[in-house]
Amino acid sequence: MLALYRSGQQVKALDVFHRLRATLAAELGLGPSRTIRSLHEAMVHAHHELSLEVIGA
Repeated sequence: MLALYRSGQQVKALDVFHRLRATLAAELGLGPSRTIRSLHEAMVHAHHELSLEVIGA
């Protein structure tokens, strides 16, 4: 998800989260971990800490 997000494919990254959530619920009766939910929330709100900083650019 993070790689997709950082490569400019934010919609695909969010889709991965939704598919993961659905798969976990259907197959295991679980939801995503707190870490994954936090990443999703950060992507939805375009938090600056998710941006990839290029050193030396």
